[in-house]
Amino acid sequence: MVLHVNLKSMPMSQTWSYMKSHIENPMS
Repeated sequence: MVLHVNLKSMPMSQTWSYMKSHIENPMS
């Protein structure tokens, strides 16, 4: 999973939005 890389590469708010969108839309 690249999530750990994303957490370090993105601002926290952007990371949270990224995670949130994947949690709400697992098919996308």
